[in-house]
Amino acid sequence: EPITTLNRVSNSGIAGMLTPNFSLWVDTPIAMQIWAWYKTQWCGRFFQENGIKVMPTLNWSDENSYDFCFSGVPKNTKQVIVQCRNLSNDIARKRFIKGCYEARRRINFETMYIYGGNISSTKEFFEKNNFQTTIRGLKVRGVVT
Repeated sequence: EPITTLNRVSNSGIAGMLTPNFSLWVDTPIAMQIWAWYKTQWCGRFFQENGIKVMPTLNWSDENSYDFCFSGVPKNTKQVIVQCRNLSNDIARKRFIKGCYEARRRINFETMYIYGGNISSTKEFFEKNNFQTTIRGLKVRGVVT
């Protein structure tokens, strides 16, 4: 419930929040992926309109989701947040890095914060692939449910 969460966040003393991550999967129908992205954007706007500072999170499944997944995110932003996905195989790693390059091309951010997964191996992977941005691990604390 957005109102319940808004009340909890407002009364918690936290400085801001991330937009929620409604997972997108390659094998999920595109209509359901668009719905998930819409919910992310709607929640972010709702909390902003109610005085909460919101940092944008990025999420995509594959290149078929880029057009809607990178829309609505402020261009030339200082920072974006990305959840580290399962990078256990070459296909998943290539899909993730390709999406990161596309996000940077479309959004032009300065810093990408990555949370979840194995941050050190992800950072190593980006460095090996010459991804020219700062990669930092983000510990998410004080999650309001």
